[in-house]
Amino acid sequence: MYDTRLGIIGAGNMASAILNGVLEKRIFPVDDIIVSNRSESKLETWKEKGIQVTTDNLKVVLESDVIILAVKPQSMEEVIKNIGLAAEGKCVVSIAAGVSREYLRDRLGPDVFLVRAMPNMPLLAGYGATAITYPYGTPDPLFQAVVSIFDASGTTVLMHEKTMNEIIAVNGSSPAYFFRMANAMVNWAKEQGIDPESALTLTAKSMEGASKLLLSGDKTLKEWIDQVCSPGGTTLAALSAFDEMEFDGMIAEAMNRCTKRANELGQ
Repeated sequence: MYDTRLGIIGAGNMASAILNGVLEKRIFPVDDIIVSNRSESKLETWKEKGIQVTTDNLKVVLESDVIILAVKPQSMEEVIKNIGLAAEGKCVVSIAAGVSREYLRDRLGPDVFLVRAMPNMPLLAGYGATAITYPYGTPDPLFQAVVSIFDASGTTVLMHEKTMNEIIAVNGSSPAYFFRMANAMVNWAKEQGIDPESALTLTAKSMEGASKLLLSGDKTLKEWIDQVCSPGGTTLAALSAFDEMEFDGMIAEAMNRCTKRANELGQ
């Protein structure tokens, strides 16, 4: 456990995923956590677990050392406009897409330690992938506390600030790509008369197994593709459709559009 206090502004899905991991791994004592949200109903679950809750964002900042801003980019301006002076000397972590350090610095002042993080939805299952900016002057105890918060629900990777908008396409939004592909595969299976639950199980477990092979480090991405393909076989026949329909180009364009939108949100 860390000798620091954790505050979370926002109680949506991502905040809940983060908090569940923190509680499960006991990163912070329950007494050292405070959560705010403008809707009291979203705070009931955490109140029942002994966590201090409030509708006052300023109270969270005043009573915390590490503050996670778990709000949408469109809500950021309203949330931080009244907490600037109170955040002095504290670590503020933003998980909002496209919101730059410069934006936060201009509004919170020069004496706040800023960290950007881009987690993803699999945090809900404890298998999240979170990109975190390098410390950039954040004291090590505070920065290590931030890393431990996200490590509690998955894996973290450190990134330069300049690539944080681009990384959204890689891990922040990408679960939706995989869900979309799984949905198409299951729908096709249903049309062939295959039980959709069985198809979903086989599809999801294939994705899970493929990810484990990728992370094993035994082969490159290209080598794994070749491993599945036999000359003149079914997999090569399937991948020929990927080639004809320019699958790689479609993915690249999707990621370009994701990054473009992140840049727009940050303006």
